[in-house]
Amino acid sequence: MKVDFSRVVGQKRAKNFLSAAINSGDIASAYLFEGPEGIGKATLALEFAKALNCENPEVRPCNRCRTCRMISSFSHPDLIVLLPGNPEDWIEEMGEKGRIRPPSYDPAREISINQIRELKKELSKAPYEARYRVVLILNAENLSLEAQNAFLKTLEEPPPRTTFLLISSQPEKVLPTIISRARRVKFTPLDEGEFMSLDLGLKEKKLLFRLSGGSPGKALKLVELGFLDLRKYLLELLRTRKPEVVGDRILPAVQGTGSKGDLEAFFNVYQGLLRDLLLFKIGAGKELLTNQDLVSQIEKTAARVSAGEVSSLLETSFRVEQLSRKNTNRELLIYTLFRPAFDADQG
Repeated sequence: MKVDFSRVVGQKRAKNFLSAAINSGDIASAYLFEGPEGIGKATLALEFAKALNCENPEVRPCNRCRTCRMISSFSHPDLIVLLPGNPEDWIEEMGEKGRIRPPSYDPAREISINQIRELKKELSKAPYEARYRVVLILNAENLSLEAQNAFLKTLEEPPPRTTFLLISSQPEKVLPTIISRARRVKFTPLDEGEFMSLDLGLKEKKLLFRLSGGSPGKALKLVELGFLDLRKYLLELLRTRKPEVVGDRILPAVQGTGSKGDLEAFFNVYQGLLRDLLLFKIGAGKELLTNQDLVSQIEKTAARVSAGEVSSLLETSFRVEQLSRKNTNRELLIYTLFRPAFDADQG
């Protein structure tokens, strides 16, 4: 039997590992799909769920049988989705976007103990019809400690014909006792060839590959959130130190971010600019810069800041990024992030 995961670009090792499991019939009760955000973890998880239950005896998933189509539309009764928020909102968004995307939710929001209790009630029943009931847990790192401990008990005595697929970009936040009961499937960013082969409907794909670090999900966020244009205003702020650039341009863009991934994309963009400025200050070749389309503006900005100042701003950005995972007040975050730039200007 052929296992066909061709809908997922890249991730050869992960696809081979899961294909071997299906062909051998050695299906674990739990898998941990781990790796950076936006590189296909949830997409492959859904393809795996279809392959486990596909009705076609020759090719799985066939994406044509009733089971495949129901899982694709999240309407199969034996597919359960758990995430920090309302799964129905995410599923509706998937239908609108036409592709699997990380869910949008408050970064500080957790998957609660009550959600795990409701899951346990559902799991006390037998699967409706599928060979394998699949529980898809998105952003598993957002399971509260209480929820993780409760979920661990389920993993210790997993219900029959049930497979848990945990998706995480921060597996270090998942209890080691949970990880030890799951088979780990590691995902890596796409290489340039894989990224360029994707039909994302985006211009400047080579630039987006560099900015996103090989993450199609991050590339889409950069475009949708207007962060490509925002780079110019960030450089303008560092060059001119005008407060109105923050209030008129930067703060509105950051306040428009809805999810943890959105904020991460903002920090990645800002930190990428700061790294480019440092490279320029130490005389590195322009070909090493990430923001190749802004070389002229980077050069002008580098003339107005010292290497020490840029290093200090970069350290501040890492600290504020950590803070953003607990504090969702965007205005406070932006004030904390850029205050050192204004303090340095006054000094």
